[in-house]
Formats: sequence, structure tokens, C-alpha cells
Amino acid sequence: MNSKNIAFGVITSYVNSLSPYLDFIKNASKYGHKITTFIIAYSHGYSKKIVNELARYVDVQLIKMHNDPDFKKRLNQIDLSKKSIKTLVESKNFSDYNLIPYGKRRNNVLVNALLLKPRIDYLIFVDTDVKPYLLTDEKGDFREIDFVQRHLEHLKKRDVIITTSDYSGYYIIPPMKFDGLRELLIGLEKEDAYQILTDDKTLVTAFPSDRDIKETDKILGGNHAIKLNAFKHLPPYFSVTYTYKEQLVLGRGEDTLIGLEIPDRGMKIINIDTKIFHDTFSDFPVKPSIYNPEIKNRFYIACLGWLGRNAFLNWYLQQIGKINHQEFKARKKRQKLNLTTGSIKSASFLDDRRFASFPYALEAAYNQLDEMVREYKKINYAWEELKEKVTGRRIANESFTA
Repeated sequence: MNSKNIAFGVITSYVNSLSPYLDFIKNASKYGHKITTFIIAYSHGYSKKIVNELARYVDVQLIKMHNDPDFKKRLNQIDLSKKSIKTLVESKNFSDYNLIPYGKRRNNVLVNALLLKPRIDYLIFVDTDVKPYLLTDEKGDFREIDFVQRHLEHLKKRDVIITTSDYSGYYIIPPMKFDGLRELLIGLEKEDAYQILTDDKTLVTAFPSDRDIKETDKILGGNHAIKLNAFKHLPPYFSVTYTYKEQLVLGRGEDTLIGLEIPDRGMKIINIDTKIFHDTFSDFPVKPSIYNPEIKNRFYIACLGWLGRNAFLNWYLQQIGKINHQEFKARKKRQKLNLTTGSIKSASFLDDRRFASFPYALEAAYNQLDEMVREYKKINYAWEELKEKVTGRRIANESFTA
């Protein structure tokens, strides 16, 4: 049994199912891990029956994203300024669009974990569409693993702050092949996916004993764990939003900046190569088809999200000296040039005019870059104040020991 306090964290719109919460609780218990708390940040609603059933197994902490009076009260009790509380908790566009940025969602869970008593030592994020087992072959066979231990065995090491891994199951983009696909993916900065999609190799399997454990700068939102005693070294989650065609677009990659900043601070993120199963399209083992209207729409929304992320990420890389201003401009030009070709051809291939508009969406994202930067600076100001208030309360010593 672990002597440290462990919490699971999830972000979701609704809490209306026992899965995957109970799956991870029972998996942890099976291998001798006591989970102190399950923190669930929800945006729209929850089933009292489901929450009560979960509470039979673990302490459940619910956070109503955007407007949780109790959460705000606890932040006020640590003397966090009203301005920072508003920045961390509220989403300025929620009343108009009913949407909350992914980064703000995860920060809600993380901050709640930091405020809990008894103190939480490790926070493990999972998503609502993952399970604590590996997909071992294309037939649909699974193998349960000691999910918590696979994170803790590396997270306990002195200079490791985050552990993470990718998933087994179907890749987030379904297989497709058409003239212009390469250009589309270059414009989205997803060109590494070209071979996977065109070779129809989108189903990922994993094996319990076949692991390649290594340092990484890539974090997967639904499969990562954080050493909270090292919180003062952790930047916030952050993701952009921008408006396009009178709709709010949620940028992807809320953990991208954390992945870049942690190694630059001389600390480590470890890829534990534990590809838990991701039921990507909620209907496994059905093979995904890009012609499925729901999957096609999901791909369209994801593309808009990547375009927003890329505009901000290129700005950020320039700010930290990874690229210069000439490279910043060159990247934008390269994206737009390839999207001009790739989006038109994808619209034809998919028989969907929306895809032809990606160059305009890219321009909209870059035109709103100043607002993205302002939001980034606001969250960092609030985060620094939060760290100042929380760190002294949580950590009596400065060591990185587990």
C-alpha cells in the first residue's frame, strides 16, 4: 500500500456514467493502491445517483466549472486576489458560447487538488474515454495493468515531475488518402500523421512487457500524473480560444507549454510507455470512417483547434528563443500556403465546403493572437500569485523526494 495520498482527476461536460471512474478506482484497489480522492470538474451537469455510487468507493470532489461558489470561497480563504480568482475560475465567453477552454478545465482540477486536506501528493489525470488496460491486438483483446504503479515508480524519482504516455486504440484522425492530404497536414502542423493515415495504420496496440521508457516533452492529457510537491516548478495549463464565423473555437494542446517548459527548467517528464486503451470514437471495435458525419465533424472541429494552437505556439516559441521572427513569419506562410491547396482538396474529397475555409480560419487565429497573449499573461500572473499562496502551505522542505 502507498503511504502517499493519490487523487484521480477528470474533466468532463456531464457526470452521467460510472465508467471510467469506477474502472480506475477498482484497478487501483486491485493492485493495493488507496485512492484518496476523485476530483471531477464538470461544465454542465451530473447525476446524483452516479456520484453517490462513486462516493461508496472514494471521496468525490465535484467542481462546477466557471461558477462554483465553494471553490471560489476556498481560493479566497488562502488570500488569493479577486482578480486572480476570476482568472482561474471563470470563462469570459461561457455565457455566450457555453464553452470552457481545455486549459482552464484542467487548472480547476489541479488547483482543487492543491487545496485539499489531507494533502494530495500525486494527481493522476485520466479522461472519460480511457480505461486502465492495454489493447494488445487487433482482435480486441485487452490486458489489465497496474496503472497507478506504472506512474508512481518513475514519479517518485527525485527530478521527475510528470509521467505520461500515449494510448492504444484508434488514432485521433481516421485513415484517409487523397491528393492534397500531405499539404493539409503540413498546414495543420500534423505532417507526422501522413504515413499513419495513408497506410491505414491508425489502430495502436500495446504489450505489457514491451516498453520504451524515456524522457519526453509531450504530455497526453488523459494519461499523465503530477508530483504536487513540485508544484512551485509547474507552469499552468493553457489553451487558446478564438472566434471564427461567429463561433468560439477551443484551441487544442492545453498541456503543450508544460511539456516545453519543464525540460527547459532542468527537470524531467517521463514517457512510461503505458498505452492505456482510448475508445477514441466511442464505438470500438468499429473501424472509424472519415465519411461518418459525426467523425468528419469531429475532425473539422479538431482542425480548427489545431490552427488556433499553432498560431499561439509559434508566437511562444519566438518568445523563448526557439525560433526567430523570420522563422515565425516563415512558419505562418508555410501553413497558409499548404492549407490553400490542402483545404480545397480535402473539401472536395470529403464533400464538405467547411474544410475549404481553413486558410481563413488560420488568418482569424493569427489576427486574434494579441488577445491570446493577453489571456496567457493573465493566467500566468494569477498562477504566480497562486503558487506564492499555496507553496508555503504545502511544502515544508524544498526537496524533490517522493
